[in-house]
Amino acid sequence: MKSLIRASIAAAAITAGPVGYGADSNVKVLMRDKLTAAHGLLEALATEDYAKLEHFSGLLYDLSKASSWSKADSPDFQYYSKSFQNAAAYVKDQAKAHNLEGVTVGYVRVSLECVQCHKFVRSQGQKR
Repeated sequence: MKSLIRASIAAAAITAGPVGYGADSNVKVLMRDKLTAAHGLLEALATEDYAKLEHFSGLLYDLSKASSWSKADSPDFQYYSKSFQNAAAYVKDQAKAHNLEGVTVGYVRVSLECVQCHKFVRSQGQKR
């Protein structure tokens, strides 16, 4: 089952086409896959499994680079996207160093970046 989840996450990241961050199905798939990876990250954090922490933080980073939700003409969206990528990279670095406190802080950063970006995207939808 875990292999199937990993394969679907990787496939979504590879096959998604450029569409912006609207309600397109590719974006929905990517968001679902990011949520699955975030759940895996939390489980790995709770069990102090550094290999899984590296894996899931890497997946989050890769998924955030997918072109399906890149909104190149929005500096704010680009800011949130880069902040999320930096937070995911930080978690991976801390996992490699086997620094549980660093991973925990990184997980909080990842979560905060998710909330802030979603808040921003929702506010943009209300302005349309």
